[in-house]
Amino acid sequence: MKNTRPFIQDQYSDTRGGQSVWLNLFCAQCGEFAAQYQKDFGAPEHNGPLYRGYLDRFVKPKTLVEEYSSITDVQQLKPLMCTGCSATLAKPIIYEKEERLAVEFERAAIIKRTLNGEQFEPTDIH
Repeated sequence: MKNTRPFIQDQYSDTRGGQSVWLNLFCAQCGEFAAQYQKDFGAPEHNGPLYRGYLDRFVKPKTLVEEYSSITDVQQLKPLMCTGCSATLAKPIIYEKEERLAVEFERAAIIKRTLNGEQFEPTDIH
């Protein structure tokens, strides 16, 4: 699942250090592909685990991207569910520090892999 699109560069990516990585997210329960996501990082305080996903950083699947692009209020946002087993992967939130719509990933609900297939660990990215 390669992604040749350029990374989104904006004030949010700059705040987090200006570096990004594409992550493929899978359901930890059944292994089903859930989404492809751009994680921004760079500064040591932003190299941590993936706690939340901002709506504008999801790039696959197309149906999820289309759904998220039309959402303007947290009340419209549904939990992110696995299409394979219906497990809840993330719940809707507003990240108050930046007033951004996001989903907060359930602990141990997703497996994160870089596009080259490696297990994503924050210490692997420098």
